[in-house]
Amino acid sequence: MPFDTFVWEKISGFRLDDLASAFPFSARLAREQGWSKAFTLKAIEEYRRFIYLACTAEHMVTPSEEVDAVWHLHLTYSQSYWKDLCRDTLERPLHHGPTRGGAEERERYREAYGQTPASYEAAFGVTPPAAFWPKPAARFAPRSLRQVDCSTHWVIPKKPFKSALAIVRRYGLPACFLAASTGMAIAAGKEAEFWGMNGTQWLIFGAIATVIAIAALSKKKKDNSGSGCGTGCSSDSGCSGCGD
Repeated sequence: MPFDTFVWEKISGFRLDDLASAFPFSARLAREQGWSKAFTLKAIEEYRRFIYLACTAEHMVTPSEEVDAVWHLHLTYSQSYWKDLCRDTLERPLHHGPTRGGAEERERYREAYGQTPASYEAAFGVTPPAAFWPKPAARFAPRSLRQVDCSTHWVIPKKPFKSALAIVRRYGLPACFLAASTGMAIAAGKEAEFWGMNGTQWLIFGAIATVIAIAALSKKKKDNSGSGCGTGCSSDSGCSGCGD
C-alpha cells in the first residue's frame, strides 16, 4: 500500500503536549513509566507511527508495551484523544478495549503483532527500533505488573539475582527433603528406630521425596501471556479493540 502522505502529515503534526501546561503530557508519561525525557519523546513518536499504521494497514496491528503505555495515558486526556485526535485529525474513532482472553485471542494478537513490523518497515522504510518494538516472544512474555511508590519503596531488579533465585526456587524444597531425611537417618543410626523407621528407611524416603519434589517443580509453567492489544481502522467501521 502506498504511503499516505496526507494522513501522516496530520498525525505527525498532532501535538500531545500543551505548551501552556506546567506539567505536560510527556512529563507525566516519563514520571509514570520511569523513562528518560529522550526515551519518552521517542516513544511518543512511535505512538504516532502506530496510529498511522492503525489507519492505513490492511490488517489488524498491535502495539508494543511501550507504545501501548503512551496510548493508555493519552486515553485519559479524553478531549485531546476523542476530539482533537479522533474527530479532528483522524476523522474516525480509534478504540481501545480489553482482550477476551484465551488461546484463540492470544494467537490472534501474536499474529497481528508479528505482521506489524513488516507494515512499519514498508511504510517508513526502516526496521522498527528494538527498544520500542521487541520480538513477539518478549512482547507476550508473562508479566506481573504493580504500581510502586518509589518515594517509599526500593525497586531492585531481579536480573542480577536471577540465577541464584532460580536455583533456590527449583531445588530448595528437594534440598530440604534430602537434608531432613539425612538428619533423620543419622538420628536413627544412634537409636534402633526414629519415628518408626530406621536409618536406611529414612534415606529411601528422602530419595523418593526428593525425586517427587524435583518432578513437581520441573513442570512447565502455564502460559499466561494471553494478553495483547490490537486495532485496525477503516473510515466506516472504526477500530477493533485493544487488550491489556
